[in-house]
Amino acid sequence: MKTNFLQRRVSKICCILPVSLYYPNLNMAADLHGGTKHTTEKTVKFEVERKFRVPPNFKETLKTKGARLLQETAFTDVYFDAPNHKLTLMGCWLRKRDRKWELKIQKLKNFDCGIESNAEIEDEREILNELSERLTTCHSRVERDSYYSVEDFLQRTSCEQIACFTTQRSVYEMPNGVIIDLDEATFGYQVGELEIIVSSEKEVDSARRTIQKTAEILGMH
Repeated sequence: MKTNFLQRRVSKICCILPVSLYYPNLNMAADLHGGTKHTTEKTVKFEVERKFRVPPNFKETLKTKGARLLQETAFTDVYFDAPNHKLTLMGCWLRKRDRKWELKIQKLKNFDCGIESNAEIEDEREILNELSERLTTCHSRVERDSYYSVEDFLQRTSCEQIACFTTQRSVYEMPNGVIIDLDEATFGYQVGELEIIVSSEKEVDSARRTIQKTAEILGMH
């Protein structure tokens, strides 16, 4: 049972299959555990995205649609979770990308068109506040306001590493500003992503419509 769960968890991490597919009530679970109401607005950004399987010759398709290559890069992600996958079930994903900590919190999932939006927190103190707030009620070893770094939090609680992999990424930009990431992980998975980053939840709906229109331009259904 645990092995199957971790396989599904890694699939989500690699942007192949959303964890919501296995947990249809994920957003409800997030609301019951405090949802998004504790998210600090000051330095939070919102990622609106649609993931897709990369079809053959897709880079040629991008060129014909006017996309330009921005960069090719590589990075290593290490993901962590609380016991019994508490963070995952709350719709939260904690990772260290190279040397930078990030906490992603699911805000919206649209099963009809595959578009989701997430709040992304990069400030380490705000990440600690979120982790403490969300885990205090369900984990006896978590204390509020007593950690000086994310590493300290992980060492003093029972959170553990659940995945580590390196990704090769090609980044394109469409004429309308939509960013397209084409990723290939070290264990062979490939995935694409249409993405817009906004600074306010008020901009999410507009970004979602732009992504949907871009998907149609690229022949995605």
